[in-house]
Amino acid sequence: MKAVIYYLSILNLLDGVITHIGLSYSFIEEANPFMRMVYDMHPFLFLTIKLVLSLSLLLFISYDRILQKPWFKIGISAAALLYTGVLLLHISWVTVKLPAIIF
Repeated sequence: MKAVIYYLSILNLLDGVITHIGLSYSFIEEANPFMRMVYDMHPFLFLTIKLVLSLSLLLFISYDRILQKPWFKIGISAAALLYTGVLLLHISWVTVKLPAIIF
């Protein structure tokens, strides 16, 4: 279960960077209204919040008791699966559109 938490934390960071690239070039739009508001305030704040959320997620690793709870295992696994899909979607949008701007 700890590996899934590490994976989800890394996914969150990658999503933050790729989302930032996508938003910077107007390839994508942020669907989360709160994160869109934060990004509109300042992209650095957006990336800082993503970093803090990833680090906060790592705190669960020290709580062995919660790691054994079935609801936690299901929730963290579902989040990792869904986040993988979102990240792949963002990567596909950015990789299709970014070369057209660079080259």
